[in-house]
Amino acid sequence: MSNGELASRVNIQRQDEIGQLAHAFNKMAASIQESHNELVRLSSVDGLTGLYNHREFQKRLEAEINRASRHGSTLSLLLIDIDYFKKVNDTYGHQSGDEVLHILGDFILKKIRISDFAARYGGEEFSIILPETTSSNAFIFSERLRKEINLLATTVLGKETINITVSIGIATFPEDSSKREWLIKAADQALYFAKQKGRNKSILYGETIKAVFEKKPYEVQALLEKAEDWIFKDIATSVEARLPYRRGHYEAVCKTVQQIAQEFHLSDNEKRTLRIAAMISDIGALHIPAETLLKPGPLNEEEWKVVKTHPELSVKLLSNVLNIQDVLPAIQFHHEHYDGSGYPSGLKGDEIPLLARILSIADAYHAMTSVSPYRRKLSREETINELRFDSGKKYDPRIVEVFIETLYSQEKELFDYPA
Repeated sequence: MSNGELASRVNIQRQDEIGQLAHAFNKMAASIQESHNELVRLSSVDGLTGLYNHREFQKRLEAEINRASRHGSTLSLLLIDIDYFKKVNDTYGHQSGDEVLHILGDFILKKIRISDFAARYGGEEFSIILPETTSSNAFIFSERLRKEINLLATTVLGKETINITVSIGIATFPEDSSKREWLIKAADQALYFAKQKGRNKSILYGETIKAVFEKKPYEVQALLEKAEDWIFKDIATSVEARLPYRRGHYEAVCKTVQQIAQEFHLSDNEKRTLRIAAMISDIGALHIPAETLLKPGPLNEEEWKVVKTHPELSVKLLSNVLNIQDVLPAIQFHHEHYDGSGYPSGLKGDEIPLLARILSIADAYHAMTSVSPYRRKLSREETINELRFDSGKKYDPRIVEVFIETLYSQEKELFDYPA
């Protein structure tokens, strides 16, 4: 036992004091081993739901991927998120939120096979590993589970009955990824897509616009020919799903370019062009390696070269879509600088299309006021100072001043609004 062998026992068949001592020792050793086993179990289990915890999930997923790789089999991963869970906490209290998590965890455990693995991924998210399960079968299971959860009446505060819904993202090994971390990212992107599509849905990673672009670009071209806003929003959602720090970015940029367009008295067609450009300007990022886009810290020279290709990649992807040809210049040149130091063509001044100059400022403003792997988040005043510093260098001075005046007028309206 001194060497950590908790299974060690003293094998003495005697009835005297030594035998009694050996029996007592064995009993103590068994008790210690039982306590140790319980500690090991508790260290791998989430105390609230009774499911395995995040750390154990990561270990198990790695093991299952290795096993599937050896045997040439498949597996699917489900990430499950409770819809509007914050509202449950805000309305009924965190204790009731904990009750919901416990009930759902117990419900999930009853619905999986012995070979499956369920865990609390974190917060209101759960994960299920389905060994030897194709994407189509995983979707069938996911939809059945989702619909049954819809019917699950959850009692909180001992009397109040509420119904919850869940959104589910599904990714499959090896078709979506052969690596643990990227399989999780794929499931997370599908989950994010399910949320953006209205929640209470199961979405396969292969159904996201990003995956369609990679596998069936002609289908995307056919969709884009319809030139409907929901299609552009789906594309923006797919880009943001791949870049978590950009989530919510396109909506903010869309709003800002419309405000600037209003000040410049642009036509309705120009406003529409700007709005579409703001939604899909980063579509080329779908073809840049994720490890580059998500790298924590500064990029090296080679990585920057790759990132700087995204405007031209975007144009290449969209060049055959007849209905949005007027959008392409704004997308292609929104990283040009007013003094000619930008990319991809080194245009300067009025050589840069007006819509690209407007998009450039809106995109930069919201990038600087958001969290990013490359820089710290700036305050609004710091960002305004940055814009003024780069006025005439990166940005058109006229647009900078109009934009800043718009920001200050919005602030004045906010504080002047009658109580």
